[in-house]
Amino acid sequence: NLANNGVTIFRLDAIAYLWKKSGSKCVNLKETHEIIRLLRIVCNSLKSKPIIITETNLPEKENLSYFGVKNDESHWIYNFSLPPLLINTFLFEDSTYLNKWSKNLPMTKIGNNYLNFIASHDGIGMRPVEGYLNKDNLSKFLKRLKKNGGQLSYRKVQGSSKMVYEANITLFNAFQKTDYDKKGKYFLERYISAHAIMIAFEGIPAIYFNSIFGTSNDEYKYIISGNKRDLNRYKWNKNRLEKLLNDKTSKQSVLFQKIMNLIYIKKQNKAFHPNAKRENLNMGRKIFCFKRTSIDKKQVIYNITNLSSKTQKLNFNSKFKKYKNLLGRPNISHMLELKPHQTLWLTN
Repeated sequence: NLANNGVTIFRLDAIAYLWKKSGSKCVNLKETHEIIRLLRIVCNSLKSKPIIITETNLPEKENLSYFGVKNDESHWIYNFSLPPLLINTFLFEDSTYLNKWSKNLPMTKIGNNYLNFIASHDGIGMRPVEGYLNKDNLSKFLKRLKKNGGQLSYRKVQGSSKMVYEANITLFNAFQKTDYDKKGKYFLERYISAHAIMIAFEGIPAIYFNSIFGTSNDEYKYIISGNKRDLNRYKWNKNRLEKLLNDKTSKQSVLFQKIMNLIYIKKQNKAFHPNAKRENLNMGRKIFCFKRTSIDKKQVIYNITNLSSKTQKLNFNSKFKKYKNLLGRPNISHMLELKPHQTLWLTN
């Protein structure tokens, strides 16, 4: 009935906990996967072919299992490891963990996709970084987020007191200051480049409404409600937001235009197809780079991001002289200086 009335996407919230069985942890049970496979069969039988998205904020291996052994479960899965790893990468100007994750992340097949995001109405989940950030790295990450105005939410663990489940903070506050940029001089560049990576990455980008405008922590709502998630759930007044967007100098207008421009460029280039090939390229700790190749192999786009608050110099071989930067500077010379936290989208 829902599909017949125009619903094209079904989001299965916290679906991993659907099936309950006495004596088990009631998470990721085989019966849950069987139900999703059944729903997939039903969706495939409908003329409108609605899409199933599973929301499972779990360690990555468990999250990936919701594609199904035969790619017969969820069409799309939330790419939960991306937000914490990407934010950590910018805050500590180090691509090591993001590179390791990106290199090992399986390529999707036609019909299946990662739903990429770096913020949501909930917090920044920490379970998906298990196996990537060790205890010391995680502690430093959480300490930095708290300095930037974040709060921590915990989960109970059997045999242990508690563990951090998520960090509650807006993306704007999360990127505001780092140990390398203590005054927040380059917060705008970090903010935009993080979105550029997410939008260029294999899969389908999803941008949280408040992130489009660079909304900061809603401290007043949090004080009143005591709900840590309210820090990142600001409710806009329509007239006020429209007024700010019409002011071309406002933070909201600047970020809105820059993010919309990234989406516009993505839509014009077939190497950014959700299933276009992705290849991770290691260019050192201060640079994050990956290559996208269109399905017909005619277009290539390199995403190259300077993670540092200092200028980085890159040497390009002769083939890149014919490449152009979709995000600005048209000509690529043998030697190129990447400004602090600048991203290039180089295409043939």
